[in-house]
Amino acid sequence: MLVETMWPAFCRICGRPGSYICPNCRKNRIEKVYEHYCHVCGVVARKQLVHSECLQYTYLDGVYVGYDYSGAVEDMLKEIKYKGYSTLVDALTQPLKEELISWASKTGSDLVTFVPTVRKRKWSRGFNQSELVAKLVGAAVNMKVVGCLRRKSYNHSQVGSGAEERKANVSGSFELAPGINLERRRVLLVDDVMTTGATLEVCAKVLKQTGADRVFGLVIARRRPASTEDML
Repeated sequence: MLVETMWPAFCRICGRPGSYICPNCRKNRIEKVYEHYCHVCGVVARKQLVHSECLQYTYLDGVYVGYDYSGAVEDMLKEIKYKGYSTLVDALTQPLKEELISWASKTGSDLVTFVPTVRKRKWSRGFNQSELVAKLVGAAVNMKVVGCLRRKSYNHSQVGSGAEERKANVSGSFELAPGINLERRRVLLVDDVMTTGATLEVCAKVLKQTGADRVFGLVIARRRPASTEDML
């Protein structure tokens, strides 16, 4: 993070100085997700956040996805996670402000929380990127951000893991943080990237089992699965 303050900002895509994503690249190289799709089956959902026939397979009442996880967005999210470039969180989140406000209004959420990381990872990286995104989301939608969850155990990296392996890896990994009352709350659960959705599902399950009325996901990016076999 210190390195970021020592050098002037330059576009992470084309190298043009002045900002982390220049206006030209923001317009032509960053792919927003403009159509809402059901996070369970991957089919566009125009009237519902989750198809009624898919609700039995998920604890989430809908998931907002900002960008397709590919190309420049994928590269920048990896720089955040593995190189500690925290300023890129703001560069990716701010352009989604209108969509974030719309999603918060549509879901009727009244509380923002985030997927926690283990202390070791937060200490080595200097931050939890999901928490940084949540704070930016909270500021955009004028909503309180609360750390509702905590990690119970450390899991090995999920990079390259399939859906079933990811589910097994995160099962039982989270619990409600002390002193949190979620009775009748509608929670906006934030993470940086959604792959199979296993982590968000486990977190949503804990939140609902401890009182939350509804839980809606919000992620910066997701690689849209090619088939329903890649979904939850």
